[in-house]
Amino acid sequence: MNQLYIGCGGWAYADFGDSPGTQLENYAKLFNFVEINSTFYSIPKITLCERWRKSVPADFSFAIKCNRGVSHLGLLKSSNQVIKLFKKMIEICKTLKAMALVIQTPQSFLNKPQNLKNANDFFASIESPIDLVWEVRGYQRSPQLKSELLQTFSEYNISHCTDISKDVPLYTANLVYSRIFGHGKQNMWQFSDEEIKSIHNTVENLRKEKKVVLSFHTMRMERDSARYQEFSNKNVLIPATNSIGLQSFMDVIKEYNKFPISKKELLEAHGWKIVDMTSNLRIRASELLKKLPNQKFSNFGLIEKSLQNIIGNKNQKKLEQFI
Repeated sequence: MNQLYIGCGGWAYADFGDSPGTQLENYAKLFNFVEINSTFYSIPKITLCERWRKSVPADFSFAIKCNRGVSHLGLLKSSNQVIKLFKKMIEICKTLKAMALVIQTPQSFLNKPQNLKNANDFFASIESPIDLVWEVRGYQRSPQLKSELLQTFSEYNISHCTDISKDVPLYTANLVYSRIFGHGKQNMWQFSDEEIKSIHNTVENLRKEKKVVLSFHTMRMERDSARYQEFSNKNVLIPATNSIGLQSFMDVIKEYNKFPISKKELLEAHGWKIVDMTSNLRIRASELLKKLPNQKFSNFGLIEKSLQNIIGNKNQKKLEQFI
């Protein structure tokens, strides 16, 4: 079985250390990979990249998101300016000993046939010692687009990046690379036990042929990646929160403090989250929130009381039947 790399889209979103200087070091104790997204917006100094590389173990891997000047502003045109910026990204990748450079083009990229032609010209004009990964969206609407993209991926040895929780890639070069956002609006999602198992089955099949890189970008990316990693390594599904039952539910509800709040607003703000009803039963918050009365709530106490009335004293079996 080929190597599996698991991590997040950055290390600065959670408490991985007491100071900025230790966050990456502490992150690297938990995961073997990280995707750096800040490079999409700005170019870091090489000295900073050198510090990042020195702060992690030798077997820790980076992937770099390509600057928007190449992908969004430059639209993969083979102009001198875009090529120059691309070469700068390669320099950063080399400094970090990165496993991949991730190019994400806009959602509308394939709306204009000229953009795909420009992309082919661009890939033909560059040389990359780093594996290239291309996240291109909107190809599903046309079999012809699929065919044309497949030809581009294979001709230039580029790995197609998808969200593995939704789609498998059209083509993989030297690695399978997935940026995982889930099934909610943008990245508002947390994976259930069943979804983790489903992703795992897909990944294990892909690992038979290539190494696989999973870059989690959900709102709960640290917890999602940790839960997936534990399941992959030990076949164990760890809790989604730090508490159990109604307390687990209230802990996630209290992350968003806005009153008065309606049932609809509660569903939008919290419905995507996973809560631990018992040590072995996890549900999506929407399963209980949709059972709330259609009213506005003026404080957390009223929400808790309504949820308690819904849950009652049901044991796990009764909760499963109820939900």
